[in-house]
Amino acid sequence: MQKKLIVKEHFYYNFESVLEYTVITFGSVVAKKFKNKALSAIKKLPKQYAIYPKNRFLLSTDEKTYRNIILNSYYIVFSVTSNSIIVLDIIYQGRNPDTIVKIIENTENKN
Repeated sequence: MQKKLIVKEHFYYNFESVLEYTVITFGSVVAKKFKNKALSAIKKLPKQYAIYPKNRFLLSTDEKTYRNIILNSYYIVFSVTSNSIIVLDIIYQGRNPDTIVKIIENTENKN
């Protein structure tokens, strides 16, 4: 059975910010390629989630595993349960690990 894909609003909000930064810093062509790669990877998650590494900062359990798509210098963090995949956030890899944990915990507590 294929898992249901859910993308949190918070992800879209931060993704737009990353895209704006990418346009300013690297140009619109690079930003468009980044956007297409990210959205393509997310779209394929229901069938390919297991190819992505487990997140080393977040504690996985038997019920929920945290994984991330590594794209350029960003993590696209998602959780995997028995019936769903939830894309939680996009986070710069250079962030402090404790901060990453807090960001994801806050994101999960929001709708």
